[in-house]
Amino acid sequence: MRSAGRRTRAGGRSIPPGPGRDADRGWHARLHREDLGSLTVPTLVLVGRHDFICGMHWAEELHRVIPGSELLILENSGHFGHIEEPEAFSPAVTRFVVTSRC
Repeated sequence: MRSAGRRTRAGGRSIPPGPGRDADRGWHARLHREDLGSLTVPTLVLVGRHDFICGMHWAEELHRVIPGSELLILENSGHFGHIEEPEAFSPAVTRFVVTSRC
């Protein structure tokens, strides 16, 4: 059972509440940043240019630290690129899946 005021992430460790924690979008991206450089699987980082939830800063950071990753910026999307720009999203994901060698 989770205690009130604490979030639990995968692995069972809890994240203590703190001032601005909810406003600090992307705290989850920093939890295992040091592990991202060891990824060896093809990685496509998708972000909407106007995403205020997991925006450009975090997408660029992921792209920077994940070796060989590909960054796709959906210019006319926010957080829901698959809905807001399906004509760009779908072919990009399809191309990535078809051409990536896992």
